Amino acid sequence: MMAARWLRHLCEGFLALCLLVMVVAVFGNVVLRYVWGTGWVVTEELGPRWRLAKASTWASTW
Repeated sequence: MMAARWLRHLCEGFLALCLLVMVVAVFGNVVLRYVWGTGWVVTEELGPRWRLAKASTWASTW
């Protein structure tokens, strides 16, 4: 039981880190597009990957 709780906290921490990275990347992309008219191509890939991670987490809680 203790290992399951530890693993759950580890997964939640990892997802929180992923969310933080995505928010910073998207915000940086918005600033780059507004100021210099360019942006990071990789940030367009973060949205679908985040939704996949979120969906897999919700599925594991059922």
